[in-house]
Amino acid sequence: MDLRPTTRGWALAVAGVLVAAVAVALGSQDLARAGALLVVLVAVSAAAATAEHLRAHRNLQVRRTIVPQTLSVGQPGRVLVHITPAPGHRTQLGRLQLRERAAVELSDGRPIRASVTRRPREVTLAYDVQAARRGRWPIGPITATVGDPFGLFTRSQTLGRAVDIAVWPHVVELEVPGGGLSSDPDTAARGARTPSADDAALRAYRPGDDLRRVHWASSAKRGTILVRTDERSGKRPVTVLLDLPADDAGVEWSISLAASIALAMLRAGHPVRFLPTGVASPTAHSSTAVHAHPPRNDAAVATLLDGTIDLGGPATEERAEAQLLEAAETLATHDPSETVVAVVGPMSPQARSALAAAVGPGHGWAVVRTSAADAEARRRAEDSRTALLHAGWWTSLASPDSDLASTWDSLVRTHP
Repeated sequence: MDLRPTTRGWALAVAGVLVAAVAVALGSQDLARAGALLVVLVAVSAAAATAEHLRAHRNLQVRRTIVPQTLSVGQPGRVLVHITPAPGHRTQLGRLQLRERAAVELSDGRPIRASVTRRPREVTLAYDVQAARRGRWPIGPITATVGDPFGLFTRSQTLGRAVDIAVWPHVVELEVPGGGLSSDPDTAARGARTPSADDAALRAYRPGDDLRRVHWASSAKRGTILVRTDERSGKRPVTVLLDLPADDAGVEWSISLAASIALAMLRAGHPVRFLPTGVASPTAHSSTAVHAHPPRNDAAVATLLDGTIDLGGPATEERAEAQLLEAAETLATHDPSETVVAVVGPMSPQARSALAAAVGPGHGWAVVRTSAADAEARRRAEDSRTALLHAGWWTSLASPDSDLASTWDSLVRTHP
């Protein structure tokens, strides 16, 4: 709790002390009573502010609503904060002054102004946010301030607790070629569809599966929801590999490009897995084990984008290469028909060999990150691109200041 006198409170307290001092000097009892009355009034106001504060804050509940629940960089969102008395309690909400704290990353450095709506048993704060950076950023707690009836003191205290708003990276709409990412002209003509070994099989339901594919008879028999895999028509699964740099320059660009590619492939009907390197928090979402399945609904999109929220570049280049080698090892165990789309930086000969060996010819696509200002980095990027080309990959070069859509178009145009 924070008890503070207002300007009026300071003025009365000083006036009371001065009047008492003058009364002592002059020996005036009436003047001494007036000074004492001012001091007592200040003390009573402090006690009243404390009592009002305890009565109001002890019985208040805070409920916060964020729309949408997860924000995206550059996209607007709205926060609603509802303050209500606890059930069975009565509290005068009209005298409360409320203020919400929010991270600067949620306002791009601009001040946030909230509108306040007051009802007999509820006060609502509403304000707009627009995230400038990917990550998790705190909002709250609410600071509530109440004063005494004379306006001499105010007391402030926090209500509720801070919560983190998750922010997805900036993504753009990318167009997948009509024939898909396939090096086989025949399969390209069929939309990159291949017969599936499990065409007539059943598998467990995954979030994002179309409910029309549920095989209700088998589900009832086995006591778990099963879906038919035949309606997938053998659409090739896709893994989007993201190799983050050790420096911050290309981190956000690389994440945005990889996320945009993943969503584009999902929209084209492919099961998609996101395989990132980099540093993530212990509670970060892991998306390396399963594929998000079409249709492109909210659950499938969230499965992919949640894996990007806590990502950060590795601490050193050595750690970056170790993580890339781990990712190549994961790819080596994937379905041989799976398509891999990679966003990578300049690689060492060992990393190039491992990645080339992990993906069969014609199944790999890579955007190799480079730097126009660093001749050595550009040479290494060219060497990496050449090595992947020789291994049967389709590749292109791009720098972190390149437009995302243009970068993708340059990659898919490498296909004859």
